[in-house]
Parts: sequence; C-alpha cells; structure tokens
Amino acid sequence: MDIGNNFLNGSIPKGLFGLPNIFVIGLNDNHLTGRGFDESTSLFSVSLIGLDLSNNQLTGELPASIGNFSNLQYLSLDGNKFTGSIPPEISKCQALLELDLSSNQFSGEIPNEITGNKSICNLDEISLLDLSNNTLTGEIPHCLGNTSASLEALNLQLNKLNGTIPPNFSNCDSLKFLHLGDNQLEGVVPKSLSKCRSLNFLNLENNKLTGIFPSSLDSLPQLQVLGLRFNGFYGPIASSSPKVKRPFPRLQILDISNNNFGGKLPERYIKHFEAMLNMNESSREGPEYLEVGYSTTSSIVLTYHGMQQNYLNIFITMSVLDMSNNNFVGQIPDVIGRLHSLRHLNLSHNLLTGNIPLSIGKLSLLDGLDLSSNRLSGRIPQELVSLTFVGVFNVSNNLLEGPIPRGKNFDTFSVDSYKGNPKLCGQPLPACGDRYPKVIINDSHNTTEDDRSILSMSEIIMMGFCSGVLVGLAWGYYMFSIGKPFWFIRLANKMELVLLDLFDEYFGRRGRTTRQRKI
Repeated sequence: MDIGNNFLNGSIPKGLFGLPNIFVIGLNDNHLTGRGFDESTSLFSVSLIGLDLSNNQLTGELPASIGNFSNLQYLSLDGNKFTGSIPPEISKCQALLELDLSSNQFSGEIPNEITGNKSICNLDEISLLDLSNNTLTGEIPHCLGNTSASLEALNLQLNKLNGTIPPNFSNCDSLKFLHLGDNQLEGVVPKSLSKCRSLNFLNLENNKLTGIFPSSLDSLPQLQVLGLRFNGFYGPIASSSPKVKRPFPRLQILDISNNNFGGKLPERYIKHFEAMLNMNESSREGPEYLEVGYSTTSSIVLTYHGMQQNYLNIFITMSVLDMSNNNFVGQIPDVIGRLHSLRHLNLSHNLLTGNIPLSIGKLSLLDGLDLSSNRLSGRIPQELVSLTFVGVFNVSNNLLEGPIPRGKNFDTFSVDSYKGNPKLCGQPLPACGDRYPKVIINDSHNTTEDDRSILSMSEIIMMGFCSGVLVGLAWGYYMFSIGKPFWFIRLANKMELVLLDLFDEYFGRRGRTTRQRKI
C-alpha cells in the first residue's frame, strides 16, 4: 500500500500495521498528524518488510513493541516530531537494512546495552543508519567502529553527542559515508579510519576535535569530501609518509577552515590533488552528484560566496579548497594554478605574505576567490581579469598597492572587495592620479574625457564667434548704407575686438595645456 506524496491528513488508522498479509506501507510526504504508533496495539505484522512514514507531522514515542517487526528491512520515520528515546528493542529487527530516524526530537543515548542483545550494533545487516538532527546525548557506541561489514552510511550529525570518535574501525570495508559533524566530540581523529578503503565522504565539522592534521587519511583512494572546519586542529600540515606518492587522489572538496593550523600551505598536497587538476565535463549532459552512498545524507555546509550554504546534494563538478581562518604563513604556492577545475578558493584570514601568484589567472572555472585579511603585497595581477566566471572577489585588508585591473568582471566588483589596502587605487576606489604611470593606448583617434569636453566647448565658442562676426558685418553694412551715427559703428567695432581678445586668450591657454600633457 503506497499512498505517499499526496495531501492526506488526519491520523493513521488503528490496526494498520497489524494487517497479516501486507508487505509495504508507504504514507510518506503527506500531512498526517497524531501519534504515529497506537500505544494500545502491540501486534505488528511479521510479514511487513517496508514502513515509510517520513515527512509528516507525527508525534509520540517509538514503542518497545517495534521489535516485533522481525522481518522489517526498511524503516523511515524521518522528518516528523517523534520524541522520547530510541528503544533498545529495535535491535531485535535483525533484518533491518535501512534505519532512518533523522530530523525528529529523539533524545537520550543511542542504545548501547550489549547484554541482552539490546545494542544498536547488533543490527548485523544494516547498510544505512541515520540518526541525525535529533537531540541525542552520550557517547557514540564504540562498537559502531567494528559493526556490520555491510554498513555503507553512518550519519549522526546535529546531535549533542560527546566523548571520542570510536577508535577502532576494523570492519569498515563497505563504509562510504561518515558524518559526525555538529556535535561535541573531543579527542583526535583515529588512524584506523584509514582502513575504510571505500570511504568517500568524511565530515567531522563543528566539534571539539584536536591534534594535528589527520594525514593518515591521505592514502584513502576514494575520499572525495573531507570536512574538518570549526575544530581545534593545530600545527603544520604534512603528509603521512613520502611513500604515499599520490595523496588524496580523488579529493575535490577540502574544508579545514576555522582551526589553528600553521606553517606554510601544504604545497605537496596541493600539487597532487588530481581530481582538482582536470575534470572532464564534456561528456556530461545534465547535473550529476557525488556518489557518496545515499543521496539523502550527502549534504554539506560550505562557506561559499561569502555565506554559509547547506548543499543537500554535492554536484560532481563542485571543487572547493577552503583553508581560511587559520595561521598559515609564507607565500601562496605557484602550483595552486594547476588546479584547473577549482571552483572556489578561500585563503582568507591567515598570515600569508608575498605577491598574489600570476598562476591564479589560469583557474578558468573559478567563481569565488577570497584572499582577504592577510599580508599580501604588490599589485593585483592583470592576469586575474581572465577569470570570467568569478562572481565573488575579495582582497580586502592586505598590503596591496597600485591600480586595480580593469575589464570584464573587475568592472563589477564593489569597494568592499578592496577596502583596507591604503595604496590601492582606481575604479571603484579613488583615481591613482600621478602616483602610477597610466596605460597609454596608441590610437590617434582616441582622446581623453577632458580633451573631449574641451573640444566641445571650443567648438561652441567658435560657432558663437563666427556668428557674431557675420552679424556684426551685416549690421555695419546696414549702418553705412542708411547713414546712421558713427558712434554706434565704433561701439560694434570695440565689441568685435573684445571677442577677438577672448578667443585668443582661451585657445592660447588650451594649446599650452595640451602641450604640457603630451610632455
């Protein structure tokens, strides 16, 4: 019975889950309210394989009798208002393949009672376990690091979990997706994660993790997304071993922002980010997404275009390098210009020095570049004008100087992109004046704006003068012909002389100004 994606309202009929010959019930994406499970009913059909009540407004607790679903393989209750704790009896659903309780109001600890087989780790066949976006507390059961070999996606983000990450990932050959972000986890990233050879999405953002950069992860052959933002990592970034000749071969999103990393930018890693070097897009007819296990759990928060944005699905062409808000020093390595598929580069709020590399102008797909709040010096390279896709550009609060490049997107950036650089000049900042030589275009037909204004004024005066002379001559001839008094004729002559003096004074001064400008 699949009647999802309609406009059904009201409550779920009593006894629905006890129908003896029903295999699948789909009531998802409706407007159902009331208690999701009838407290007075303890009988559930043993034939039920799939139950989907997601994205409604159901309330109440998950009853202990949920364990009677002995053949249940798919249980989706996400996007409701369920409360209470997760009953440990759910571990009796030994056939479960997918369990999604995300985006509810579940509280308490994750069932971790080993005795009596009441631990969630006893779900031997589970492939998707999503308990994200609840208010769960306590520690992550350490047995989850050595749970079912079939587990592909584990999502515990947006809870209040504390303690450490399970230290022993020894049975994780199938694990592709691991999201533990937005909790209160402490300690270091366990080296055992390097055994999860299928892992392609790892997000540990917004916790209290410490230690040095987990370089043991650079040997993971499938890792595409690594999020470590907003933690307490520190120290320089160095590769785990020189024997790893191709570190992070498929990595295309690296976010280590808002930590305490120091030293120089990791040049060895940057020049080996093969997935960011050349990404073939010619054969793609429409949008594709990263294969990170389950599309419903592949979201990530990125500081993109100056704002934090939650990407529910990650485009396969999205390539991001964010090392902002750390303590990196030294120059930006020139090899960064090799990352031709890079879409967004954020190195802001560090202690970087030296010039902006000319090679950044080769990042033709770049749509966001933030180098603000560093100690960069020299001029903004003219080569950056070739970045025609850049919509966000920020070099504010540095030590840059000289004229701002003109042309293409650079004619659209506001003052905010350049503020805090006292020696920068040119549009949209005040003009450079005589501090820097101007670019002179060798074109005899081109004139400056000032010349055009002077020329137009001189033409107006010439027209007026010629008209006055003609009128004066005609008027004088008329006076002579009719014999009028000569005092009037003398007055007209004096007026003509005054106009001649004004004409000579104005055009003589313009000629001198033009000669001085050419010199």
